[in-house]
Amino acid sequence: MSRSLAALAWIGFTALLVGCGGDEADLVSEKSVRDCLADTGIGLQPQGAPDSAAGFAPFFAPDFTAQTKSGQTVNVVVEGSVERARRTAAHVRSAVASLGTSGSGAGAIVLSTENVVAVFSRAPSVADRDAVRSCLGG
Repeated sequence: MSRSLAALAWIGFTALLVGCGGDEADLVSEKSVRDCLADTGIGLQPQGAPDSAAGFAPFFAPDFTAQTKSGQTVNVVVEGSVERARRTAAHVRSAVASLGTSGSGAGAIVLSTENVVAVFSRAPSVADRDAVRSCLGG
């Protein structure tokens, strides 16, 4: 009996630890990001459309791709947790930096707020960057 009690205690303790780390109700949804981008005039690229940021594909799989009014491509990933988004952003920044992107550094191409990561195909204009950032939550 003590073994099963210890196992139940361990399961409860593990569940408590997994639950610590943020309320999922506070996470930004993919739908809310899509809707916000559409409200700012940033359109979604249809599935199968050519992606000018395809060079980033080996580093992450975007949930969707959008295009700004100026033609800038933005890949968006909505993660299940803030920590996972931080890790994704760090990996993409590292990969972008190792590719030696022209223009600005990786920090100018990758935005991460809350549980959302946005990756521009090249250094964005201030207007594009601000429009996307406003939709990422936080």
